[in-house]
Amino acid sequence: MACRALEDYYVNQLYLVFLILFICIFFDLLQSLPLGSKIPYVLLLYEAEDFCNLVAKKELLENVYRVRDEYPSYTMCYLTNKLLSYVNKKCV
Repeated sequence: MACRALEDYYVNQLYLVFLILFICIFFDLLQSLPLGSKIPYVLLLYEAEDFCNLVAKKELLENVYRVRDEYPSYTMCYLTNKLLSYVNKKCV
């Protein structure tokens, strides 16, 4: 039962994070230059455990703000390797 609660917690937190990131990316694209223009972006690649630790410790938004401060005009993209597999293994 506790495992299911943990899974629900991570799913809810990740859903919120991805929704926020989607909104940011969508806004950036709406304000982009005419077709054919380049959109600079920062790709942040995390292993699933590291990403989940950021979410669990409530440090992900701090990370977002830090990257935004460093690259204010860039679109941020988060890529997490094998996230669902990691969450499922934690609940087995």
